[in-house]
Amino acid sequence: MRTVNRKLLLAPFLVLAFLLSAQEPARANPQETGSPFVTNYPATVYNAHAQNWSIKQGAGGLLYFGNSNGILEYDGVSWRLIPTPKRAFIRSLGIDEAGRVYVGSVGDFGYLAPDSAGQLAFVSLLPRLKPEDRRFTDVWDTHVLNGRVYFLTDSRLFRFTPADASAGQTEAGALHRDSLDVWTSESGFHTSFVVHGHFYVREWGAGLLKLVSGSPGGDFLKLLPEGERFADERIYVMLPYDERRILVGTREQGLFRFDGNVFTPFPTEADAFLKENRLFLPGAVLANGTFALGTESGGAAIIDRNGALLQILDKSAGLQDQTVSYLYRDREGLLWLALNNGISKIETQSPLTFYGERAGIEGSVYDIARHSGALYVATDLGVFCLKSPVPEKKSSLPSPSNPRFQAVKGINTQTWALLSLMVSNRDSLLLAATLDGVYEIHRESAVPITSSTSAQFRALTMLRSQEIPDRIYVGHWDGLSALRYDSRNSHRWIDEGRIPDINEEIRTIVENPDGSLWLGTNARGALRVTFPESPALSRPRVERFGETDGLPYGWIGVYAHRLRPLFTTDAGLFQFDEASRRFKPDSTFGISFADGSRDVEVVAEDHLGNTWFGSEEAGEVSVARPRAGGGHLWVRDPFSRIPRAAINAIYPERDGIVWFGGYLGLVRYDSNLRNEDAPGFQTLLRRAAMGGDRAIFRGSGFPGAGEAGSTLPYTRNTLRFDFSASSFVVESENRFQTFLEGFDGGWSAWGKESWKEYTNLPAGHYHFRARSKNVYEQLGGEAVFDFTILPPWYQRWWAYAVYAVSLALGIFAVDRIQRARLIRKEREKTRIALLEAEHQRKTEELEQARQLQLSMLPVIIPRPPHLDIDVFMKTATEVGGDYYDFHLSEGGVLTVGVGDATGHGLNAGTMVTATKSLFNSLASEPDILQILHRSNRILKHLRLRGLYMGLAIVRIQQYRLEICAAGMPPLLIYSAAAQTVDELVIKTLPLGGVAGFPYPKHEITLQPGDALMLMSDGFPERFNENGEIFDYERVKSVFAEVAHRSPQEIIDHFVQTGDAWAGNRPQNDDVTFVVIKFR
Repeated sequence: MRTVNRKLLLAPFLVLAFLLSAQEPARANPQETGSPFVTNYPATVYNAHAQNWSIKQGAGGLLYFGNSNGILEYDGVSWRLIPTPKRAFIRSLGIDEAGRVYVGSVGDFGYLAPDSAGQLAFVSLLPRLKPEDRRFTDVWDTHVLNGRVYFLTDSRLFRFTPADASAGQTEAGALHRDSLDVWTSESGFHTSFVVHGHFYVREWGAGLLKLVSGSPGGDFLKLLPEGERFADERIYVMLPYDERRILVGTREQGLFRFDGNVFTPFPTEADAFLKENRLFLPGAVLANGTFALGTESGGAAIIDRNGALLQILDKSAGLQDQTVSYLYRDREGLLWLALNNGISKIETQSPLTFYGERAGIEGSVYDIARHSGALYVATDLGVFCLKSPVPEKKSSLPSPSNPRFQAVKGINTQTWALLSLMVSNRDSLLLAATLDGVYEIHRESAVPITSSTSAQFRALTMLRSQEIPDRIYVGHWDGLSALRYDSRNSHRWIDEGRIPDINEEIRTIVENPDGSLWLGTNARGALRVTFPESPALSRPRVERFGETDGLPYGWIGVYAHRLRPLFTTDAGLFQFDEASRRFKPDSTFGISFADGSRDVEVVAEDHLGNTWFGSEEAGEVSVARPRAGGGHLWVRDPFSRIPRAAINAIYPERDGIVWFGGYLGLVRYDSNLRNEDAPGFQTLLRRAAMGGDRAIFRGSGFPGAGEAGSTLPYTRNTLRFDFSASSFVVESENRFQTFLEGFDGGWSAWGKESWKEYTNLPAGHYHFRARSKNVYEQLGGEAVFDFTILPPWYQRWWAYAVYAVSLALGIFAVDRIQRARLIRKEREKTRIALLEAEHQRKTEELEQARQLQLSMLPVIIPRPPHLDIDVFMKTATEVGGDYYDFHLSEGGVLTVGVGDATGHGLNAGTMVTATKSLFNSLASEPDILQILHRSNRILKHLRLRGLYMGLAIVRIQQYRLEICAAGMPPLLIYSAAAQTVDELVIKTLPLGGVAGFPYPKHEITLQPGDALMLMSDGFPERFNENGEIFDYERVKSVFAEVAHRSPQEIIDHFVQTGDAWAGNRPQNDDVTFVVIKFR
C-alpha cells in the first residue's frame, strides 16, 4: 500500500469552464524567488583552515582557494592543500591565460609550478626583489592583465612580467622580458581592480588612480577625474556595469557609476544593508547581468542593474557563515563565497530555487494554490502562506530579508488539498481539505465549514463541479460527499451529505462533460460515478474498475487533461477505452510512460499545453512539450538538480513559473530562465600511476619524476587512472565513462567511480580516454592519456636474434637426430598407448569422484511445516567445489549449510568431503559458531596447502534465524511486508586459513511471506561473452523481481537469467542456490 498522500491538480483547460474561479493569472514576483540551492563546504570537508580569502578557476576548470593554511585545489572529487614554505595566509590569487596560478601571501608572492615529483608547489618571487622592497606584509590583491601580473601590498605595487609575455599584449608598449617593476606609496595603497582592460588602485590620501603608459619614462599612476573624492573613502568593488561604465562600491558613500570622467551616485535598495553590514571585496557580475555584493557580517546581496534588491544570501538562505571575504563566479555561473568559516557555493544561475524549513514551511508539501495574489501550500502540519504581494511602487528602503511562509492560524493538522474559487461577484474563497474537515481560509486564519466529529469528515481532496458551480465534491478516507454554497441567501455552506455506495479512500476527482465523476483511490482501483437524477445525489450509479479491467494493483490517480482524463499508477499512465470498457497503457507522451518502467504520481497541464509529471518512486520531475508537427518532446534534464524525493504537487502559473511540492519542501522553477545553453566543462585526468602508487602523471601536465614520459617497462603493466569533472553544480552526481583503446572493447557503463585500474596489460600502445556527464546530463570534454608498454625481454630484437641462431643450430642437428627419432617413434607409440590407458583410468576415477560428491549431497530436502525449500547445484568441472547440506533436529530446528571450496576438481572434492564429515558431526552443536570454530581448527590442522572452504550456516527455529559465515557471499533477505530485498554481508576469512579467527553471529526474525537466499559466488561472478561480470547488484535486483514467488520458481528464474547472460560462454564456476520461503 502506498503511504504517500496524493492530491488533485486541476488542468488549465478547466479554468475556461469555471468562469467564476478565483485563480488569477499570476504576475512574476521577484519577491517570491526563493533561496537558490546552496552547498556548504566546512573545514572538515577540505581539511584546512576555516578562513578563506580568495577564489579563482584555472584553465582546465580546477578551482583554487586562498586559505589561511595555503592554496586549496579542488577538482570536484578531492581537495588538495598546497602550502607555502611558511604556511602563511593566502590573501589573493590570479591565473594567466596559460593556466599558471599566481599567489599573494603574507610577506611573499609567487606562482605555482610542478616540482621534481610533478606536484604543484609554490615558487617565491621574493628573491627577485631588492632587499628594501621586501618589507611588506599582506599581498591583498593579485591581478593578471595582458600577460603581466600585479601584486598589491600596503606600501608597494609590484608588476611581474614573465619571460614568455609578448610585447604586443600590454597597454604600456614594449616589455622588458622577465622583469619586476615597483611603485611605492608613502601614504599606503588600499585596494586594486582590473576592469575593462585597465588597472586601477586606490591610494590613501590621494584617491582612485589608473595605471597608464608613459613614454619615454615608463608607466605611471594617474589620478582619475574626481578620483580625489575617494582619498579617505574605502573602495571595495569595481565591476563592469556595461561595456563602458564601471560600478564602484564604497564603504560609506554607497555605489557609483563611473563613465571615465564622472562618478554618478547609484542609489539602490541595498544601500542600508551594505552600509550596516560593511561592503567588502570584490563583488561579482552574475550570468544574468545582476551584481553580487559581499559584506563582512550580513552575507551577500544581489541587485539588478536598476538597483533593485533581489535577494539576500545569508544564513536564512542556507549559508554556513555571513562573513564573506571574497565572491567569484565560475564558468558554469555558480557563485562561490570564501567565508570566514568555510566555503559556500550558490547556484545563482539556476532557474530552480527552493523554500524549505528555513523559509517557514513545516512538513511535506501536498498541494499548492494561489489565492488573491498570495501563494499557499498545504502540508502534513497545516497550511502556510507566502506573504510577498507584488509591490505597487518601488520602496526606498525594503526590508533586507528573504520572504518567508507563515502558518495559517486555525489549522494544525494534516492538510491534503487547497481549492480557490469565486462563488459570487463578491465572495472569493480558499478552501482547505484537512483531517479535521474542510476549512475556509481568510488571509492568515481559517475557520471550519465542516467538522470531523469522530473522524467522520476527514477530507483528502476537493473538486468544484462544472455542471453545478455552487457544488464542490469532497473525497474522504471512506467515501465521497458534496458541499453546496448558498450564494443567494445565507452565503454559507450546506452539507449535502455522503454519496451512497462509495466507501473507498478517494484521493483524486475529475468531472466529465456529462457531469459524471472519475474517482481515484489509494489502493482499490478507479470508480466512475453517474448521477441519473442530477442535480440530486441520492441514487448514483457506481462502476468499479480494478486489476481485472486492466489497471495495475495499488495507487490509482485521475487528473483532468485537455485530451482526456489521465490515470496515474505505479506502472505509468493509463487511459480508459469506452468501447472495450477496459484500461490500457497510455503512450501519448512517450513509451516510457506506458511500458511500466516508471511511476507517475501527479500530472498538471499549463496554459501552453505542456504536461508536467511528478513521480514518487523515481522522485523526479519531467515535462512533455507539444511538437509543432504532433507528438510530444519529453524533457527531464533541467529538473535533474531537484533532490530526488517524492513529488506530490505541481502547480504551473501563466507567467512561466512552475512550483513543485514534496517531502523536501517547495521548489520554484522559472521556465523563462531555462539554461539550455550551459557552458561546457572538461573531464580532467588527475593522476596516472604504475603499480598503484608510482605516479607517471599528476594532473599538472608534467610526467612524474624519474619516468621516461609515457613509455613503461613490462614489469610496470598495472596502471590506475584518477579523473574528475570540472562541473561543480552537484559534484556527487557527476558520472564517468572510460575506454582504453587497444584493450577495452568499448566505453564502460556510466558510473560515479572516479578511477579505473588495469592489471597485467600486454605490451603495446594504448590510448586512455575518460569522459564525464553532470547532473544535467551534459557531456564534458574528454581527458586522454597515451602510453606504451614495452614488451618483455624475451620479445626484444636481440632475443629474436638468439632464437634465429638457435634455429640454425637445430637444423644442423636434425640429420643427426633423425635416426634416433625413428627409434623414439616406436617408443612414443607405446608411451601414448600407456597414456591413453592412464587417461581412461583417471576419467573413470573423476566420474566416480563426481558421483561420490553428489552422493554426499542430501537426497531428501527437509520440509518443515512453516518452510518451503528448494536447491540447485551445477558444477563447472567433473568434481565441483560447492556444497550444501541440511540437519533437522527432533525438535524441528533446521540447520542449513552452504559451502564453496577453493578451486575445482579433486582438490575441491577433498575439501568438500572433509566439510561434509564435519557438518554431520557438528550440526547438532547448540551454538552454530562452534561449527565454524571447530571446523576451522580441524581443517587448519589437516595442512591442505592452498585449500580453503567458504561456509555459511543458518539455523532456523520457527521464524528466528541465527546466521554465521566464513568467506561467503552476502545472504539475500526478502521482506514481504516492505517488498524490499536486503543484503546481509558478513566479511570473514574462509575455513582453514587463520586459526582462532573471530567469526561473528547475526540474529534476525522473519515473517510469513519472507524469503532467504544462500548462494555460492559462481552466479554473481559469471561472465558473459563480452567479459562482463553479472555482479551482486544484478543478483539483488533479480531476486527482488521474483522473491514473492515459490522457491522453485525463484531458482528457475535465476537459472534462465544466468544462461541468457552467459550466452555461449561456458560456465566458469560452480553455481549453487538454496532458497527458503517462510509460510
